Amino acid sequence: SIFPSEISTKMFTNGQLQAIVRDITERKRAEAERAQLLKVLESSLNEIYIFDAETLRFQYVNQGALRNLGYTREAMSGMTPLNLKPEFDEVSFRNLLVPLLSRERKQLIFQTVHRRADASFYPVEVHLQLVERDGAQVFVAIILDITERRQSEVALKKLSSAVEQTAD
Repeated sequence: SIFPSEISTKMFTNGQLQAIVRDITERKRAEAERAQLLKVLESSLNEIYIFDAETLRFQYVNQGALRNLGYTREAMSGMTPLNLKPEFDEVSFRNLLVPLLSRERKQLIFQTVHRRADASFYPVEVHLQLVERDGAQVFVAIILDITERRQSEVALKKLSSAVEQTAD
């Protein structure tokens, strides 16, 4: 049977050549799965972030986040969630993370606003969890832009108010 393989050779002092052939089918499969997963993450319209639990610095930011925010990947590499969330300072944000770090909660879901590179704001819903990655703790955040939801809520309130006034 033909399988993906890797060949390494070694020349001994007596002139003999040794070749070792390894089946790397599983490694190739894992690499393909990882590439597919990265493609899915990158193409998501939702913002997806991975940031360090200690420094809070972003380790990964997907294309959806870059499009929504207007920052470059290079600019984001030097940032933390605090650069995006004006209502939090470092103390209040770290306090928010305590239930995840203490394993009291598996996930936090909350609403806040994000600040774009052009200084405009938009409402978001944050889904945040703590995971282990390469022996370190990182946070994974999936962010939903809830601008349309908020606009619908405002329109519904106006309609409800108009109906109440008509009934009077």
